[in-house]
Amino acid sequence: MLRIALAVVVALLLGGAPAWSASMQVMESLPAAHSVMDGTQTEFFVRFDGPVDHNASRFQIMRDGVVVQTLRPRLSSQPNVLYSGVRRLEPGSYVLHWNTRSMRDQEAAAGDIEFTVR
Repeated sequence: MLRIALAVVVALLLGGAPAWSASMQVMESLPAAHSVMDGTQTEFFVRFDGPVDHNASRFQIMRDGVVVQTLRPRLSSQPNVLYSGVRRLEPGSYVLHWNTRSMRDQEAAAGDIEFTVR
């Protein structure tokens, strides 16, 4: 029994961290990366592979490196989804910057999604 327990500990140490502590992954988003949207689109979301802390999350819509809108995700979203409405955007190139924390281990995560409004 001691050998088995020791083997498990050694395997974890040599094999890295368990899967449950891996970084969060984006599973889907609207807008999708590098997509072209209609300027009347009013909803943005990012879906993750696990639950996120909605209170600690933000969206920023940026154009030419300048923040044009800061959005707080709705608290009533699904546990693994950041969702927010957005005001009408003028035609041009944008970046949706998101930041959040994992509910599993409070690990901070952030990312950018480039998109264009026609």
